[in-house]
Amino acid sequence: MLDLCDQDYQQNAKFLGSRNRAIVLMFLDTERGWIKVKGKGATERVVRIGVAAQKALWRYLVHRPSNGKAELWLTEEGASLQSEGIQIMIRRLERKDWGNEQRELPPLPSYLCS
Repeated sequence: MLDLCDQDYQQNAKFLGSRNRAIVLMFLDTERGWIKVKGKGATERVVRIGVAAQKALWRYLVHRPSNGKAELWLTEEGASLQSEGIQIMIRRLERKDWGNEQRELPPLPSYLCS
């Protein structure tokens, strides 16, 4: 899945590739550091974030448009990316990566979707 994100990035879809890689790594790389996030209802919490996820998040922020949106994750059009959009993005990457093989996704952590 990360290879597909890198392919997008290398093929000049820098925003899309960096965003998707950062989202995927927020699920997978939770080893080292901590980051404060604001969830639904402005609830603040601290979650773990690994070095690779930190680097991917910084790269995404470089390519993220500064359009005044408070939400971290944006669509290519600059709108807020909702939890359903993140789930669709991951399912599309899964289909490309795994072909037609069906796998069940774990529930999406709410802090990734606010």
